[in-house]
Amino acid sequence: MKVLHVMATLRTADGGGVKGVTELTQSQAKKGIDVTIFAPSWSDIDACTSSPEGVEVKFFKRTILSKLWFGHSRILAETLRKEYPRFDLIHAHHIWCYPQFAVYETLKSKNKPYVLSIHGELFPHPSKNRSFQKKFFYELLQKKVIKNAAAVHAVSENEARHIANLVNHPDIFFIPNGINPEEFKGPSDAGWIRQAYPQLAGKKTILFLGRIFPGKGLDVLVRAFSRIARIRSDVYLLIAGPDNWGYKNELEEMLDREAIPERVIFTGMLIGDKKKAAFSCADLFVYPSYSEGFSNAVLEAMAWGLPVIISPQCNFPEVQTRGAGRVIEPEVGQLEKAISGLLDQPEICRQMGDRGRALVNDQYTWDKIAENMISAYERIINASRN
Repeated sequence: MKVLHVMATLRTADGGGVKGVTELTQSQAKKGIDVTIFAPSWSDIDACTSSPEGVEVKFFKRTILSKLWFGHSRILAETLRKEYPRFDLIHAHHIWCYPQFAVYETLKSKNKPYVLSIHGELFPHPSKNRSFQKKFFYELLQKKVIKNAAAVHAVSENEARHIANLVNHPDIFFIPNGINPEEFKGPSDAGWIRQAYPQLAGKKTILFLGRIFPGKGLDVLVRAFSRIARIRSDVYLLIAGPDNWGYKNELEEMLDREAIPERVIFTGMLIGDKKKAAFSCADLFVYPSYSEGFSNAVLEAMAWGLPVIISPQCNFPEVQTRGAGRVIEPEVGQLEKAISGLLDQPEICRQMGDRGRALVNDQYTWDKIAENMISAYERIINASRN
């Protein structure tokens, strides 16, 4: 089987979707699938772009229109028109951007199936960003791209239901993202982070890891933490992630108003051993997102054995049902209560961490996810030939 994945970006700073596709394609290649990725190029490609092992990656120069239509690349579209016949299926990722439209334009009148992964980008909160433009674009073009797909892939049951309510499509299926548990085995070492931030020594540490972006619920987290920090001197909040939207300045102004700026540490984006160090020094992982397709960071925290506090919008009801943490609304009072209730319960936290790790190993390894996706591809290809 030959599969082409078409992306709008492969920059690691552009979110968990990039990591998810990187690891999915890598796992597919290990299972004998011939996998290729098409993606627009960026000026800092060598420093921060994913390169999955065993996968052929082709980058294409962006045009100046990329400032208006993310990922616009004339050469990508031209190459797609020339090379699509050699693939059994094309898998396009993300919406609102140019590459998935190029897939639609190329294949709309061809007998070649394409799968479209939405990655949570139709949920209400993300769509509020430039909502008028998105509504206009959705009616003009985006709905056509979705309806013309042979199948639409969601990363959670909740997302699949939401897509079905918006678009009358006969084949909407859900397969979650996954994780490589091997990355989280072996001894943990918080040495780097303890050296970089010595004030954390002997303190309780709450970790948020993800994009510094309004939709992630960081405003709620900062306000809830400020209430806790006023009555406890032994807690710190670690916020790890890229600030591509300038939202950090707004959060720092909030912290100044709350008079606790020294108790919150922004580390920037962490990868590799530095990210592991952040997990290993944390007591709790908190992710109160307003809207989420599927959070790799929550999976990683559970794989590391951390208890997690998340919102229902993270689409991980198993966190509550399997006893791996708490699921609460992204509201200041609820979040404050959930954090305070676990800070001084190390045995309960350990048990939650163990259950979370078991949940990940049972249901969310990339080996299992890749098998499920390949089976979906086979079904879709066979249906297109009948």
